[in-house]
Amino acid sequence: VGQSQQMVDIGGRFTGGYSNANAFAEVCLAVIFLNIYTLFAASSGRLLRIVALALVACAAAGLLLSASRTALLAAVAGAAAVLAVTSGRQRALLVAAGAGALVLVVLFSPQNVFELVYRRSTESLVNLRPLIWGAYLQQWQEYVALGVGLGREMTVLGGPIYMDRVWPPHNTLLQVTVA
Repeated sequence: VGQSQQMVDIGGRFTGGYSNANAFAEVCLAVIFLNIYTLFAASSGRLLRIVALALVACAAAGLLLSASRTALLAAVAGAAAVLAVTSGRQRALLVAAGAGALVLVVLFSPQNVFELVYRRSTESLVNLRPLIWGAYLQQWQEYVALGVGLGREMTVLGGPIYMDRVWPPHNTLLQVTVA
């Protein structure tokens, strides 16, 4: 979950302590697919599969609450690929994990997360990406050798970029390089 005291970002997006909803969503994606692998591994016992199923559901709920559009799209594409190569009981486990995630979100979401994702996908915003990318590229000496750590990308900037706010990199390659 992280060490941050602030768990919700501006706009009601869950950040999980990362101060960056998109970084939190990427961690949720990793948790989802690593635990899907655990569900299907032949060496996994019953208890381990139950724990993995619960972790898939919790991480999927976190992913939905983050309202990260790219991560949601990646999760849907990844889940479709996994469903395409599975059948029977394995497919039923995946559907159960997905249903569990939806139930968790509906029960514990402070707002309608589906409305939030829709609003974020349809609102017309000024494209700040070139301004954001320029700010990160100016600080390349700070992170090029070793990075700063996943979810800590915004720490390399000395101050706000636009509208008195420090923005995440908004580019996967740049974010990975900084992290």
